[in-house]
Amino acid sequence: MKEKVLNILIITFIAFGIYYLSYYSENKKLNYYDKFIFQGNKFMKNEIIYDLIKYNVDSSGFYSTDEINLFVSKIKNLEKYDLIDKIYVSYNIPNEINIKIKEKTPVYIVKNDIYDFAIDNKGLIFDSNFVDESIPNINLDFFVYEIYKDMNENSSVSDLMSNINHNNQKNQYLLNALDILSWFNKEYKKTDLKSINIQENFIDVNLVDTKLTFVHDNLDRQLQKLFIILNDQSLLDSLKVNEISDLSEVKLSFNNQIIIKK
Repeated sequence: MKEKVLNILIITFIAFGIYYLSYYSENKKLNYYDKFIFQGNKFMKNEIIYDLIKYNVDSSGFYSTDEINLFVSKIKNLEKYDLIDKIYVSYNIPNEINIKIKEKTPVYIVKNDIYDFAIDNKGLIFDSNFVDESIPNINLDFFVYEIYKDMNENSSVSDLMSNINHNNQKNQYLLNALDILSWFNKEYKKTDLKSINIQENFIDVNLVDTKLTFVHDNLDRQLQKLFIILNDQSLLDSLKVNEISDLSEVKLSFNNQIIIKK
């Protein structure tokens, strides 16, 4: 008898629970998710995202479930932008849509006459769209390139690379400059790097008060010599300077020597 009563109570409790959840869902919108929570979007800020997907924050409580789902789909589609590596979507009761955005980590915006682009902490280049002025700007001058294809506001990094590839071996000159930028990001933590000039026979790297000259061949060896200058305090002491920026010019292109001007 007791077991029968217990079973009736359990069935009644389950039925009541189902009824309550159904009623709450209908009247309190238990499954209605309408609040976006963004994480990880340092550069593609919330306001930019809302503008891109045509979402009006003031109307958030009036969108239908289908409209919300469409907004979520548009947010996922933001992965098409170079800055975005991945977007993850999850849901929290009662109404939160969690959007976790994994962006690239830009270290420089490279300004040039062909097409501006960004370079990240892994040495990859990508469109600088949405990357703000908190990232150092480096001027890059192409003195050895011919523009084969017009560039405009609708162009992309792929168009830049297409231009470069038309220049045959000279695309290696740009790769050398990008290697130097990547090296500086890892080994040189000051913010006085201002510009890089690519010439036919050499590359000039300009700090605020110092010019560093590289040639295109054996770049690794030249960077090793620069590393020594940056980190050998006894060498700096012998030159009676505190750091490399106290020098006016450093030529790293000679095989067994470094030419330094104070």
